[in-house]
Amino acid sequence: MTTTTAVRHWHVATGLVGYGPDGADGYGTAIELTDVADLIRDELRQAADSEDEGSRSEAEAADFSEAWKLKTRAEHLSILAETFSNDRANAPLYAGKPEMWADTIETLIRQHFPLDISDRSRLYVWPCAEPGCEHLADLER
Repeated sequence: MTTTTAVRHWHVATGLVGYGPDGADGYGTAIELTDVADLIRDELRQAADSEDEGSRSEAEAADFSEAWKLKTRAEHLSILAETFSNDRANAPLYAGKPEMWADTIETLIRQHFPLDISDRSRLYVWPCAEPGCEHLADLER
């Protein structure tokens, strides 16, 4: 995810597996890494809720193998969502060191994304250095 030019903003998007972010149905855009963490956390929570709901449906249909798979993924997504919680910036390790928290967010992004959040969907997070990026208009709303 490294770029040779300065990162001006970040994108967060959910799209179909195999199509990359170009196949995404919408973009979240943020400049500050703490805002990116919020976008990621929200996307992961939504995906976790969806997978958890799917696991209950599969269990009701007696497809316990699929239910277990979905429940396990839901739990993984929930834990990862909390990893991106900006509440962690108040932990003793990061207290008074916002740049250290920002570095941690960027490291977590590099370690985890793109990430399959369902059998068909993937969460993409990437830096963008295009000064005229059309998604910057999202920040003005």
